[in-house]
Amino acid sequence: MKVFDISSRKTVPCDRENRIESHVPATSSWVPHDRFLNSHPFDTPKGMSVLRPIPSIDPIRCDPSSLFAACDLGSNDLETLFCSLDTVRQECSKGSLAEVLTIPEQLLGDYSQQRSTSSLFQILQVARNIREAVDRVVLLGDGITHGIRLLLRTCCHPFHNELSRGDRGGRPRLTFAPYPIDNDSFEGLLDLLLAPASNTDLLDRWSVLAIDSCGTSLDAAAASRVLLARLTERTHAEHSALGFHFHPLAHHDAPLMRFARALGYSDACELPERSGGHLIFSAAGLVPASIVGIDVVRLLEGAAAMSRRFRESPPHLNPVLQFVGACRISQQRFTLEQRHFQSNHLSLAGLGNWYRSLEMQQRPLQAPQSNRVPIIDRYSSFDSTLIHLKVSHSRRDRLRLPPMDRTSDELDRFVGSFWQDLPEAFASVESLRCKSLGQPSVNLLIEQIDEYTVGQLLQLFSLSFLMEHAIHFPNETF
Repeated sequence: MKVFDISSRKTVPCDRENRIESHVPATSSWVPHDRFLNSHPFDTPKGMSVLRPIPSIDPIRCDPSSLFAACDLGSNDLETLFCSLDTVRQECSKGSLAEVLTIPEQLLGDYSQQRSTSSLFQILQVARNIREAVDRVVLLGDGITHGIRLLLRTCCHPFHNELSRGDRGGRPRLTFAPYPIDNDSFEGLLDLLLAPASNTDLLDRWSVLAIDSCGTSLDAAAASRVLLARLTERTHAEHSALGFHFHPLAHHDAPLMRFARALGYSDACELPERSGGHLIFSAAGLVPASIVGIDVVRLLEGAAAMSRRFRESPPHLNPVLQFVGACRISQQRFTLEQRHFQSNHLSLAGLGNWYRSLEMQQRPLQAPQSNRVPIIDRYSSFDSTLIHLKVSHSRRDRLRLPPMDRTSDELDRFVGSFWQDLPEAFASVESLRCKSLGQPSVNLLIEQIDEYTVGQLLQLFSLSFLMEHAIHFPNETF
C-alpha cells in the first residue's frame, strides 16, 4: 500500500504488515490494528481521512525558555540544574524507573519475536473477541479510566459513540460507568443497559470490562456485584445464563479477580503487580483502546521512543528533563504548587485529570492530601504554572472563519483565521496580562495528535511524574 506524503507531495511506500520492524512512522491515526490478527481488511471510520502529514520521529518538544528567562537563569544555573536532574535520571534508570522505561519496548519486542505467545497478542485477541461479540462495552474502573477517556478522545472519532456501527468500522461503543460510584448515575446506566432488547441482535449485545488497576480497590468488584444482581433480578435468570460477557482486568489476587473466579468467569488479562501511570500501557489501557480500534502498536512505539529519548538525549533535547526542570524552578523561585494545563486542541482537555490520577494510583491507601503538586486543567489561575500544549496540525481539514455581511459580532478582524488558531487569538489579552504579571509558563510543542504522539506524551508525563516522585520521596520505591 502507498500513501501520499503531503509535505513533499510524493507517494511513499507504507509497510503495514511488518511495521513493527520498520522505522518509518505510520501516517494515520484511526488505523485499525486488526491487520495484526489477519482478520479484517483495512478500513477507516466515517469522515476519517488516511491522508496525514508524515510525523517526525520526535513530534514533541518542551520549550521552557520563557520560564528560565523570567527567572533570569544564566548558563551556569542551567548547567547546575540539569546536572542534578541527570544524576536523578541515571539513578532512577537503574532502579525504580527501569520497569516503566522498558514496558513498551518489552511488549513490542515480545510481540515481534514470539507473536502468538506474547502478552500483546493476548491483549489484541481478547479485544478482538469482545469487539466481534457486542456493540457496547461498559467500563467499570478506577482512576485508570481517566487515561482511557484521554485515549478515546485523542485517537478516536470525536463522536465515536454517536456513529452507527458501520461508521465506527465495526467497533463497539465505549460507555464509562460513573467513578467514583454515584447512586443516581449508576441507576441511569442500568436503565440504559437493561432496557428490553433482543439478545440475538448484535446491536443489542453488550459486555462489561471491569478494571482494578490498584489491586486493592473494591469499587470495580462492588459495581460488578450490583450490576449482576440487578440483571438477575430483572431477567429472573442465573448470572451464567444472562447472555452477556464479563471481562475482569486486575492483579491475580485482587478482590475483582477473586469475585470473577468465584462466578466462573475466566476470560481475563492479569495486570502487573505494581501500579502507576505506566498501567496505561498494560492490559488495563490497551484492551479498551484496542476494542475501539486505536492502533495500540503505534501507541507503544511512541512510548518506547520517549523512553529512548529520556535515556539517551542530552538535557537540552530531553523533554522529560526540561519539563521536570522547569517545574522545579517554578516551585523554587515562585513557590507555585499548582499547574494549569491549556491547549488549543480540545481532545487534550482531560490530560490534567489523568495526571492527577497518577498520585492516587501510586498511593491508593493514603489520603489525597500529599506534598505532590495538584493539577488544574480547566480554569485559569494566576497562582499556578501555565503548561501550554500547542498542537500544530489538526487531524481533519482546517476550518477558517468566513466573512459575513451585516454582522456586528466583532469577529471581522479574525476573518480568514484558522479555527484552531482562534483560541490563541481570543486569549491574547489574557496572555498579555499573564506576561505583565510575570506568570511562569512552559510550552509543549506537539506536531499533531495521533497514536504515536499520544504514546510519547503519556510516557513523557509518566516519566516526569516518577522523576518528581523520586525527588520528593528519595527513599521510596515504585
